[in-house]
Amino acid sequence: MSLMISRSGKIQEITRKSLTKKVTPPDDNRVHFEDVLEKESEHPDEKNFSHKEQHRKESNVEAKGIKSYQKQSNQINTKLVHAKDICSRPVITARPQDTISMAMEKMQKYKIHHLPLVDSNGKLVGIISDRDLLGKRSHERLERYSTVDVLVVKESLEIKMVARLMLENHISALPLINEEEELTGMVTKSNLLEYIMKSTPFERHV
Repeated sequence: MSLMISRSGKIQEITRKSLTKKVTPPDDNRVHFEDVLEKESEHPDEKNFSHKEQHRKESNVEAKGIKSYQKQSNQINTKLVHAKDICSRPVITARPQDTISMAMEKMQKYKIHHLPLVDSNGKLVGIISDRDLLGKRSHERLERYSTVDVLVVKESLEIKMVARLMLENHISALPLINEEEELTGMVTKSNLLEYIMKSTPFERHV
């Protein structure tokens, strides 16, 4: 999947960084719970048969509960959720010529940590975070400290890929654009965490 970047208001495609995956090899010595139960049922100890039978029933109930949870999770995962479904909108923006004090007022008012910067035509030309403003003089312009090469994604992108891109690129917010390359929303780590909190299996089992 290609990744897009906004440079001076123009959307360009760039090569996506590959995320190194750690694969855990299978453990051949791992004891499979189902195998143990099957062996015990084949060679029951008459003296402890009642106890083992009760333990087996309880284990089966627990296993069914786990399978039920996994089934619910799989049902949710089969329903694709896109960036536009969880994003923050409308997008609160600023101009590159705005001062740091103006940006801080907006962030405090709307309780946000990032401000996309747009030009007079509404094109994305930068982004700035509250961390970028720390220790800066209030009268200075945002364009001096903003990030001008901004990673962006289509609003139709699945949120799993959004999360992966944020992880790979060490960022906590991604602006969204539509097919006309217009800024339509923002996905932040808070949006992703809120979605997880509202997931049905999480609510039922935690």
